[in-house]
Amino acid sequence: SKPDDAKPPRAPGVKLIDEDKLRERVQARWDAAINGEFTKAYAFETPEFRKANKPEDYAFRLGRAQVRWHVASLKELRYDRADKADVVVTLEYSFAVSGGDTLARTSGDFPERWVFLDGDWWRQEIRQPIGGRPQPKPSLEQ
Repeated sequence: SKPDDAKPPRAPGVKLIDEDKLRERVQARWDAAINGEFTKAYAFETPEFRKANKPEDYAFRLGRAQVRWHVASLKELRYDRADKADVVVTLEYSFAVSGGDTLARTSGDFPERWVFLDGDWWRQEIRQPIGGRPQPKPSLEQ
């Protein structure tokens, strides 16, 4: 038998608002980041986030010179309300190894939260502890 977390949990009787649209927007945001279109990726953040954060700062954070994004795919979708979902995106990326010119390529699972507001899905920033450690399993913190 499979472990409980082998498939994403759904609360009984809850259906996400326009799940296809959510999946499309998660992928489109990462496609933009992979293509270096950070301003385009920024447009998927919640209006509240965009009021508080400048596109240039966001672009710097998402597109730091040490990291290159290659491939993104939505791995999991978890929800217990129609208007909020926790997703896990599997990303392949490269990063500079200790200040050198060598790039190491790897992949990892990145949790995100998406909320449905004013007729569309938006990525909601999850407050993260400074110096967080990699979790063996994806947690809902990012």
